[in-house]
Amino acid sequence: MVSQKIVINNQSGLHARPASILAQAAGKCKSNVLIKTGTKTIVAKSILNIMAAANCAVTANQNRKI
Repeated sequence: MVSQKIVINNQSGLHARPASILAQAAGKCKSNVLIKTGTKTIVAKSILNIMAAANCAVTANQNRKI
């Protein structure tokens, strides 16, 4: 599994435009792209979930680069 940690230094998470770009990129992947923040795991294909996530790690379930 490919995994990369991304730290967002903003208490309110991502703003709408970058969250939208990430959600669109995740939507193009055949694999499941997940955001882990603390104990929660969020599907990265949802812009609202992405905007709410702060410190996160993005993972995909296939052996592909994100």
